[in-house]
Amino acid sequence: MITALLIVTLLMTLLLGLSLPWTGWGSGMDAAGRGMAMFFPFLFMLVRVVCVFIALIVLVWGGGLDWTGLPKIASGLLAIVLVGGMSLMSFWAINMFGSSPSRSGRAQLAFMTTIAAPLALVIWIFAERYGATDPAQAWPVRGLVLMLALVPIPMLVRLERREAADRRVADAAEAAAIAAAEARAAAAVPAGATLADIFRAFDGMAETEWRTRGFIMDRATALPDPQTQMVALLTDPVWENRVAAGLHAEFLQPQPADYFEKVRPIIEEVVRRLQSDAAPPEVLVRETKAALRLAWPAIHNTGLPQALVAALYGEALKRADDTHFRNLEHDLKLLAELVRG
Repeated sequence: MITALLIVTLLMTLLLGLSLPWTGWGSGMDAAGRGMAMFFPFLFMLVRVVCVFIALIVLVWGGGLDWTGLPKIASGLLAIVLVGGMSLMSFWAINMFGSSPSRSGRAQLAFMTTIAAPLALVIWIFAERYGATDPAQAWPVRGLVLMLALVPIPMLVRLERREAADRRVADAAEAAAIAAAEARAAAAVPAGATLADIFRAFDGMAETEWRTRGFIMDRATALPDPQTQMVALLTDPVWENRVAAGLHAEFLQPQPADYFEKVRPIIEEVVRRLQSDAAPPEVLVRETKAALRLAWPAIHNTGLPQALVAALYGEALKRADDTHFRNLEHDLKLLAELVRG
């Protein structure tokens, strides 16, 4: 029975060695992908642990550890604690390795705990069960198992210290980036800025400045009465302010009862500007995007004429050779199909 269990253990170790990302193949995965990739390695480890534990129980029951001078129960518990500790170390190392295969030191720790140590355990159990009549001849193998049980501990401690230092550096860099973003947001949106000022500052920031843009929008939500300012922007005499309001239409919650009366002139103006090519393509794309966002609530009611939305979609369709207009084409088509005003 012990032989069969140890053969299964060796097979699981082989499969485990083949399934682990020794070449860093999982470094680009997200958390879900890593979890799926590590399913089979953890399954192989679980089967292997069960086989080793059963083999140990059989070994102890047959008097294989009587050389310790301890009662069978005590020697069995001692062996199980040793193997259990090695197994926990192995699971821990594999979890770390699977989350970041390319990090320095993780592959070495994983190999030591999941490949080398289990092979030594198999050799040890074989030696205790089928070795020479003199148990003292098994001491080299016992020493090897003990060494492989203890060596990963300082490796793990050193790895944890290194990663703690890396986390401190990363946290410091993150704190510095946040402070810099707050400073840029404060410079872009001075005290007393209106909602229109905030929208212009937000739209003027590159998308890569996502931290700064977030702090800028925090200033918008912190205004005393942002909803009143937002409604006023929809009828602002400055065209750019109305476009900015459209680009941030989701900010207006709840919508006023006369919402569509206010936004319809903006959408009509965007259609007229598209028909007459009143501005460069990048400006017209921005205005079309604003009109799309302002019109979107009409899919739930009859607030806008279907013909107006269809005209907006038709004008964008004429410019389908422009990538920016093509990116809006799907949503505009969906809007035109759903609006029934």
